[in-house]
Amino acid sequence: MKLNVLMSSYNGEKYIAEQIDSILAQKADFQIMLTVRDDGSKDGTCGILQKYADEGKLKWYTGKNLRSAKSFWDMVRNCDDADYYAFCDQDDFWLEDKLQKAVDRLSKEDKDLPLLYCGSVIVTDEDLNALPLEVSDIHYTDFAHSLIYSLAPGCTFVFNDTARKELIKYDTDKYYIYMHDWLAHQIIAMKGKVIYDTEALMYYRQHGNNVVGAQKKGIGKYLDKIKRFFTAKEPIRSKIAAAILEQYKDDNDSNANEILDMVANYKNDSKLKKKFKKDARFKSEGIKGFALKILITMNRI
Repeated sequence: MKLNVLMSSYNGEKYIAEQIDSILAQKADFQIMLTVRDDGSKDGTCGILQKYADEGKLKWYTGKNLRSAKSFWDMVRNCDDADYYAFCDQDDFWLEDKLQKAVDRLSKEDKDLPLLYCGSVIVTDEDLNALPLEVSDIHYTDFAHSLIYSLAPGCTFVFNDTARKELIKYDTDKYYIYMHDWLAHQIIAMKGKVIYDTEALMYYRQHGNNVVGAQKKGIGKYLDKIKRFFTAKEPIRSKIAAAILEQYKDDNDSNANEILDMVANYKNDSKLKKKFKKDARFKSEGIKGFALKILITMNRI
């Protein structure tokens, strides 16, 4: 059995070797491959990658700067085949049993279904000292909620080859992509099963150059979320739903298409908007549910 770790790098010379070493140190009863796509680094990242490649420890290639989301999707399309795949950031540090525990959990499920494993992290500073920050307190694994909430950092994602076959149907040259991990989460939740693990199996390093980082705790977390909703140039959730609907509608069941249509088109249909607010499939507890209804009213989803 094989697992292919997919890492996108960009000007990562400060931390990338430490992350690669933590991948090479994984204890697993299957073969682990490492594939890196460099997204046009200008520092010494490519030299570091070549050193590991010369030692037969990874494969890497480079190309024009696509930014993180499309860089990862390029690897999903073009990497060597495996039974499982894992997304990996260039600046974290993995505990030695991260991949084994993910595969152990996934192997209990029906391999003919698209499967995604994801979970919690230990948030740290740049020196890997734990910080009082959290990534998410939302653990919905169903499809409807995946269109509203991002479940977990992509660096925790492990998915099977059946899931990969669904992901590569999505054409990022033609359709909108915001973040690779959120899109993967949505597609797999739509077509298969998502598993969330509360055990943290990696250090999630926070520093000045993070593409996306962890969140504050308490009220500050919710204030940041509200600010992002109202300062965004456009509501990304409805845009993502419209793109997924266009790409997958002919292969979907009626339930999935109904959910996608509701999120994609509620702004243009008052009856659909009213239905969206009341639909139990999107129900969230407490302040999240209240905020969702306000944002739907204001066309900010």
